Amino acid sequence: MILPPHSLGILGSGQLGRMFTLEAIQMGYTVHVYSPDKNSPSCKAGAVEWTGSYSDFSSLKRFLDTVSSLSFEFENIPPACLDFIEEYAKSRDEKFLAPNVHSIKIAQDRIFEKEFFNSIGLNTVLYLPIITGNEDFSKFPMPSILKTTRFGYDGKGQWKFTNAIELKEFLKSNPASKESPYILEAFYPFDYEISVIYARSHEGKEFIFPPALNYHRNSILDMTEFPAPIPENIHNLAISSASLLGKSLKYAGVFGLEFFVAGDELVVNEFAPRPHNSGHYTQDGSDISQFELQLRILTGMDLPEQNSIKPCLMKNILGDDYANSLNLCLELMSKDSRYHLHLYQKDEAKPGRKMGHLNFTGQKSEVDKRFFNLT
Repeated sequence: MILPPHSLGILGSGQLGRMFTLEAIQMGYTVHVYSPDKNSPSCKAGAVEWTGSYSDFSSLKRFLDTVSSLSFEFENIPPACLDFIEEYAKSRDEKFLAPNVHSIKIAQDRIFEKEFFNSIGLNTVLYLPIITGNEDFSKFPMPSILKTTRFGYDGKGQWKFTNAIELKEFLKSNPASKESPYILEAFYPFDYEISVIYARSHEGKEFIFPPALNYHRNSILDMTEFPAPIPENIHNLAISSASLLGKSLKYAGVFGLEFFVAGDELVVNEFAPRPHNSGHYTQDGSDISQFELQLRILTGMDLPEQNSIKPCLMKNILGDDYANSLNLCLELMSKDSRYHLHLYQKDEAKPGRKMGHLNFTGQKSEVDKRFFNLT
């Protein structure tokens, strides 16, 4: 087991690295983060900041030489960088990486991801890779959603089409290629979306939270309700699907897995090979947070056998009306200790930018109705 005061590494330096750093410092570890950004949220929480390009392998090697183990806070990492890290890890302990590079590569490409899900028996929406633009999609169900295969998040890199003619016209001015492919997904009329936060140690021990219910606004996660008020069969199927994915990937670390639910049918949407926005309820609605689980796996500590949970609502705070949102948060906290504010210390508030989140530990019926209006 890696004991403090060893240094732990995170590739990326945003809010997820920040929240990991806060957990690690409490246990006596030093965290080093690597990204192109200066004065990052992670740095402001006490992490040692390494500023460099993901293609600067000499700088990256010096960073890797400094840390005892490495995890990630985002998956959109250049393939050459991932290849370098994978090769470098062969010279270190077999538990140096959590998760493995294979998992990152699958998660960062929507075609690879869906192919892998299907290969292990997980249902997905109907999809079609668009690589040349000459594919026959005349019989593909409409409406449909065209997505870039990489670098899309919070609704970015997505276009909805109601018929094949619209799609053909779009591809004329935005052609597909092997370098810039798309994936066409049939529109799925789901009733609601849920997600599961999953953790697995290098030894294969699992820790899985009950599913949470997600609400979106403008394609960005707005609020998460935990635990999700869903039928037992859907709950069990989501848990078993997360376990199947973790075991199939030989995963070590934390991931968030999203599902669409329609009636008694559940389909897998996508997974993030890291702590997930929809898992921030774990900071206040659980004995252990997703970030402490990430820390335990990186350092070789055992995962808990038991966990007590309580109802929790997580509300994202965006940069759209930041000053007013913060004032409301402070007012709610002054009147009720069940509100817990987590800010990311980002330098500039922008529309759509995640600036923090507010957790409420209690029943949904007990929350102040103004909570739902936070933006």
